Amino acid sequence: MHTQTGHVEAMNAMNIGWILILKDNQPGMYAAASTLPWDSEPILYATAETGHGRHEVRTIRVTSHVPELIRRKLPAAAQLTLIERYRHDVRGRDAAAACRAATADGDGDDLGLTACAAAHGAKLSCETVLAVTALTPAQAGSEFLLDRNRSHWGIENGLHYRRDVTLGEDASRLRAGQSPRLLAAIGNTVTSVLNRAGHASHAAARRDLGWDRTSLRALTLLGL
Repeated sequence: MHTQTGHVEAMNAMNIGWILILKDNQPGMYAAASTLPWDSEPILYATAETGHGRHEVRTIRVTSHVPELIRRKLPAAAQLTLIERYRHDVRGRDAAAACRAATADGDGDDLGLTACAAAHGAKLSCETVLAVTALTPAQAGSEFLLDRNRSHWGIENGLHYRRDVTLGEDASRLRAGQSPRLLAAIGNTVTSVLNRAGHASHAAARRDLGWDRTSLRALTLLGL
C-alpha cells in the first residue's frame, strides 16, 4: 500500500531512508525485481531460529542493480533485496535440538533446512519477499536490512494482528456512521494500555481481566 511514487517523493523531501516491500499489486515493478538473476547473487547473511513450534531460516541477497522502471517510479531507489524464509513445524524438545544441530551443520541456500524437514517428516515451506530501499550499501548492509524486515513483522504481529484478530475488528459488522472509527480508537486504547502494563499476550490478559468480577484490576491498569 505504501509503495507509491507520491509517498517516496514525500519521504525523499524529508531525507528519510525508506525501505518498502514490492508486491504483485505493483505488477510492473514486482516483475522487474523478481526476474533479476538472483541465483547469481550470493546469500550475504542468514539467521536460524528454533522455537514456537517451528524451525525457521531467513536468508537475504542484495543487489545495487535496480531496474530503470523501479528507479523511475521510486526515485532514489538504491538497492533491491530478496529475502527467503524457510520453515517447517517442530514437535518435541528432542526434535528442536536436532533442528538446531542440523542448521549448524547445513549448507546451501536453506542452510540444511530441506534435509532437516525430511528427517522430521515435516513439510517445508518457503516465502519470498522482495524489497527496495533508498539506503546505499554504505548506509545499510545485509544484516541491517534483514533485521529491519523482521522488525516490520513485529509491528504486524504486535499491532495489526491484535486489532484484527484478538480484538475482532476483521469480524466486526459495524458499518454505520463513525462506528468503525470509534471501534478502532477503542482498540488502540486497549492495545496501548496492555502494552504499558507489560502484557505479552493480549488475549490472555483480556481473559484474566474478564474473570475479575470487581473490575478493579482493569481500573488499576487505567490508573483509576
